[in-house]
Amino acid sequence: MDIAKTGLVRACGTRLLVGASVVGALVLGGVACDKGTNKDAPETAANAVDTKPKPELVYPDKGFGFIRGYKDKRGSHRGVYGKVEGWKDAAKDFDRAAKQTGAPKRWISAKHLSWGWVALLRNEKDQGLRVMKQAVAAEDDWALAQLGLAYAYIAHKQWKLAMVHAKSAQKLAPKWWLPTATIGHIHRDTGKLKIAAKLYRRAIAKAPLEANIPSDLSLVYHALGRNRRARKWAKKAFSLDGRVVGANITYAERSLRREKARKALMHADVALSVGPNNGVAMLARGDALQALQRPKLARQAFTSAIELIDKHKQIGAPVERLAAIREALAKDKLPEARFKVKLEPKKKKKKKGNKS
Repeated sequence: MDIAKTGLVRACGTRLLVGASVVGALVLGGVACDKGTNKDAPETAANAVDTKPKPELVYPDKGFGFIRGYKDKRGSHRGVYGKVEGWKDAAKDFDRAAKQTGAPKRWISAKHLSWGWVALLRNEKDQGLRVMKQAVAAEDDWALAQLGLAYAYIAHKQWKLAMVHAKSAQKLAPKWWLPTATIGHIHRDTGKLKIAAKLYRRAIAKAPLEANIPSDLSLVYHALGRNRRARKWAKKAFSLDGRVVGANITYAERSLRREKARKALMHADVALSVGPNNGVAMLARGDALQALQRPKLARQAFTSAIELIDKHKQIGAPVERLAAIREALAKDKLPEARFKVKLEPKKKKKKKGNKS
């Protein structure tokens, strides 16, 4: 989503853009992973994916199967919940189910929830807010609906209302980690990074096997200039899932500071394989490619990074570097490289002599 810049902090001699996208928040939500599902949230009526339907109704298996993954699962595969297709398929299934006479309110709420995410992911913020309100109106004591409305308000930068609904979700599902992490997102997006870090640590206590939370926490500490703690939490995230986006960005930036371009490129590419719309990872990729003296690919990466950061503001983008890249590209040039790797000259092939 188009989340505006919310604050600047100084870290490692450079200012860092502080902000986040709704897509980024979705990525933190947890997805299928071969390490299993999150069992930390009990199945109460308030936070269960679904309640018992009437036996004569056709059950929306596909829709609730998708939503169940959003609620319960974890890991780097979370990217599917940052894409329109899955939510759209779920919404269509709920459309069919909700038309049945006597359809439970949960099905109607889930229909609006799914269409709400479709709208938000398409950057149709007004539509997303309107439909998420309908989800809550259909069932205001469902944690997932309250959380969806919180993200709709985040997209509009209406932080107080976002906080109200995130806290409602937390109250309805106190053992589920995602509402707590969402409250952390709101503090992060409003520049309150130390409070955000505290909320992320609470979320980790609720779901110690969820790799995305320490991954995101590592970026917060990176933005605060607490590089030792950033590495600690990135390492923790890696121990759970080596493909999580935030930790790979942290390691990419660390590698760039240490002038290890190839390692930085590797981490940036891993982050982009999971979160292809992450502008900060794309920026790191451009810096690594430029250091490796691959100007054409570096220009492509920088151009994509600017486009993505303008659309999805994410935490961790170096502001001065971003400004230098913008200025250079406006003049149809590349910015000055952060450093350059000395490349070994290509060995000339020896010409075979003519046999006499």
